[in-house]
Amino acid sequence: MICKNAATSAMAVIAIWLFLSLFMSMLAGIIADAMFPVTDTWEGVLNASSNYSCQLALNRISPYYLYSEAAATIMNPNIRTINLISMESLSGAITGYLPFGQSLLLVWPHLAGMTALMTAAFAGSYVSFMRQEIRS
Repeated sequence: MICKNAATSAMAVIAIWLFLSLFMSMLAGIIADAMFPVTDTWEGVLNASSNYSCQLALNRISPYYLYSEAAATIMNPNIRTINLISMESLSGAITGYLPFGQSLLLVWPHLAGMTALMTAAFAGSYVSFMRQEIRS
């Protein structure tokens, strides 16, 4: 049993939601800058793509970021990729809008991740509830 009171449980969930929606992007930026500092030196320039990739990976821990990125990709057919792109990858790309099915193919890992997070939270809640019911 994590929380004995329903009000404490509700406050904890609201605090987790606020952290993931407001502060996770700032924390991801701080961690990425500490791991791969971007400066005016040659090494800093080389760290720029690693910094962005690290920040993106840390942001994708948050369900809020996953949802916002997936919704933006599905709603805007101009978005062709959700990762870092280079000039080499753009050289053979065909211009135009992506159909809905292709947009879904871009964000299926996001949808699978959100479904897995929801299933894990439900399973944890169910197991906790059943243990409380057995003890009573």
